[in-house]
Amino acid sequence: MPADTLAQDLDAAYAARDWRRMAATALSGLVHEPGRPEAWMMLSVAAAQTGDTSQARTGFARTAAILPQWPDAWANLGRT
Repeated sequence: MPADTLAQDLDAAYAARDWRRMAATALSGLVHEPGRPEAWMMLSVAAAQTGDTSQARTGFARTAAILPQWPDAWANLGRT
């Protein structure tokens, strides 16, 4: 999935608060590019919103490992 399309699809799912669609979109992007920090972040947000704290924590940690200068990754990791 092209980067622009993935970002747009993730943003649309987030705006709609459609956590299931956001998780599916993020996973689809990660299949093709497992190092995409925005896909990890959105997958983690979706997990947190649906109560899957373990998955959220794992994903936020992965996001922070990939892009350690992204403060939201660390902040979200600290909240889970």
